[in-house]
Amino acid sequence: MGSGVSMTRWSEERKPRYLLLSIQPKFVTRILEERKYYEFRKKFPLHADRFVFYAASPVQKIVAIAERTHLLIGDLEYLWEETKEVAGISREEFEGYYAGSTHGVAVGLTEVKKMLCEMSLSEIGIERASQMYMYLDEEQWRRIEGNVCKVEWRV
Repeated sequence: MGSGVSMTRWSEERKPRYLLLSIQPKFVTRILEERKYYEFRKKFPLHADRFVFYAASPVQKIVAIAERTHLLIGDLEYLWEETKEVAGISREEFEGYYAGSTHGVAVGLTEVKKMLCEMSLSEIGIERASQMYMYLDEEQWRRIEGNVCKVEWRV
């Protein structure tokens, strides 16, 4: 059994941090279909708690938003054992993504909301998305949040 730690959300009194995450379209689909409850990353800022999902090529649109329930941080065996039932990816996809890494982060997702109309990055003043993540300001978040509908999750 691997080793790791689980971290819950920060205090509600703290100002939320918004991140734009670039994700392969097939993984966004799995999230929206309630088949993927975790987003896996090699590195991740601990204080981020609200996310904008940007579906990478060929879609290249903002397609959904979500909030963080908790983070799992640890070695790969720990991450897989803790998430495999709701990871939304196969063991092979997991190992392929983390090839060459010994540790990672699993971001627990909740409050997933799909965009009513998918948005381009230019609509929020961004020229191109980072491959990892990028911070958004409150104005960008408000523009995006005003264009979503609730996805009913059974969490």
